[in-house]
Amino acid sequence: MKKYNIKDLSYYIKSINDTAAIIKNMDLIISIDSMPVHLGGALGVKTFLILLYGTISDWRWFTDEKTTNWYNSVTIFKQTNKDNYNYVIQKIKQELERLYTI
Repeated sequence: MKKYNIKDLSYYIKSINDTAAIIKNMDLIISIDSMPVHLGGALGVKTFLILLYGTISDWRWFTDEKTTNWYNSVTIFKQTNKDNYNYVIQKIKQELERLYTI
């Protein structure tokens, strides 16, 4: 994790307020459908959501949309084939390259 400058902050998280404070200071969240995605979306933090192909997702994500009316800061990346993350990872990589100089 040092190679990518990733820091584990779980030690500092004692409540949802701690989680919100950490998320509010992030540039980007990349996650599956989980509480940090909803919190990031509610806080207006840029968030990339990875969804599985063919599964029934939370109703907020609709079906084939890339965005949601609920959270303006969330971009949805959904698998196009079961068990194949190549498409999703490539799309996220392209978006990261577009947004940031890596």
